Amino acid sequence: MDRIAISVQRDFEGLCASMDPRFGRAKSFLVVCGRTGKALETIVNRTPDGSHGAGTAAADLLQSAGVQAVLSGRFGRNALDALQAHGIEAWVAPPGINAGRALLMFEGERLEGRRHERAETHRHRGRG
Repeated sequence: MDRIAISVQRDFEGLCASMDPRFGRAKSFLVVCGRTGKALETIVNRTPDGSHGAGTAAADLLQSAGVQAVLSGRFGRNALDALQAHGIEAWVAPPGINAGRALLMFEGERLEGRRHERAETHRHRGRG
């Protein structure tokens, strides 16, 4: 997996940034290289304060950036639908951690994945 996005609260702290637990409402997404763990870019979420559709818009934004997986605290049903339609994996990280810790947990196969149907969970099986 080449490009992994992590929902973050600020766009200038890199892997030290606090993870934002709300996928669609995150202020920014830190994109990291799945092979090296290095920060590649920060993408500002254009619609975090919209009345509806924030998750779908965020999924579209990440798809246009070539992201293959996203780490966040929670995902709404419509966000999961949009992520699945784009072929982007959704992984749930615990609250209160920073982006670097979320990435380490992903690499260590300690996050749960969210599927589209009934939001079933499955264990992370490595970086494909």
